[in-house]
Amino acid sequence: MRKLFKNMLPYWHIIVVIFLLLGVQAYCDLSLPQYTSDIIDVGIQNKGIKHILPEKMPEEEYQKLLIDQAIMECMTNCARHAGGTRVFVKITNNKVLCKVQITNNGKKPAEGSQEGGGLTSLRKTVEREGGKMQVIFSPEFELILLLSHEKDREIKSSEEVTVKILNS
Repeated sequence: MRKLFKNMLPYWHIIVVIFLLLGVQAYCDLSLPQYTSDIIDVGIQNKGIKHILPEKMPEEEYQKLLIDQAIMECMTNCARHAGGTRVFVKITNNKVLCKVQITNNGKKPAEGSQEGGGLTSLRKTVEREGGKMQVIFSPEFELILLLSHEKDREIKSSEEVTVKILNS
C-alpha cells in the first residue's frame, strides 16, 4: 500500500481533478430528474408556458374543472397569440362567489381582437354552469370568471357581483 501511494505521489494533482469530476458527475446525476420533470411539465404538457397557480383553490369540484379549463385555454392563447411564457391566476373567494382573474406576460392584443373558438366554447361552458365570463383585450388581456359556490345558482349581473366581491 505504501508503494502504491509513493508511486501516485507525482500525479496527486491529476487524482484531485478526477475526484472533483466525480463530484460534479454525482451532482449532475442527482439534478437530472428535476430537469427532466421541468422539461416534461413546462415544455411538453404546458406548451412551454409556466403557469403560476394560487395557493388556495376552491373546494367545489366543478369550479376546479372550469378554472383548469380556463387556464389551459389561456395557456394555449398565450403561446399561440401573445408569445408569452407565463400565465398568472388570481382567485378571490367569498361566501357566495369565486372570482378568477387570468392574465399573462405576453404582448398586448392587437386592436379589435375578439374571442375565438376556444374562448367562446369556454364561455358557453361557464354560462351553462351558471357562471359569468368577461374577456378584456385592452389595455392588456385579462379573463375574469365569476362562479357561484352553489352549482344551481345563476349569477344575474356581473357588475353587481364584482362590487360584492371587491367589498367583501
